[in-house]
Amino acid sequence: MILDSFSQIDRYQGFHHNIYLGLQHLATLPRSLALGSYTLSDCIKVYVSEYQTCLENKFEFEAHRYAIDIQYPLIGRERVQWSPLAGMAACSEYDPAGDRTWYRNPTHVGECIIGDGVFAIYFPEDAHNPQLSAGPSTEIIKKVTLKISV
Repeated sequence: MILDSFSQIDRYQGFHHNIYLGLQHLATLPRSLALGSYTLSDCIKVYVSEYQTCLENKFEFEAHRYAIDIQYPLIGRERVQWSPLAGMAACSEYDPAGDRTWYRNPTHVGECIIGDGVFAIYFPEDAHNPQLSAGPSTEIIKKVTLKISV
């Protein structure tokens, strides 16, 4: 997992071509971007969603086998829990359509707040639990998730 700000995206130029391309695109998106999904390249899909954060997320942690997630709220802020996938127990079958398995019993839980120029990158070995409120009350956020094929 990587937590960073858009002011530092040039450091990813030599790290991973598609991550850098995705970050460059993400940094230029307007807050008025329409909800939905579109393709940025053969390896990068863009999903724009809007939802209300919650004080406690009832979902389990999710992880992906074939995608790196870059997550960033265009409007609002979101708290995301993170845990290494190793040692967690799967509580669902793998869903190939969503490239997702749900997990429980994290071995270590960290949290970060994304938005206001701060994004998070989750690799296949990173279980994550988004949709949590960044403050004492819930809020409606507009979030962009980039799915980078690996």
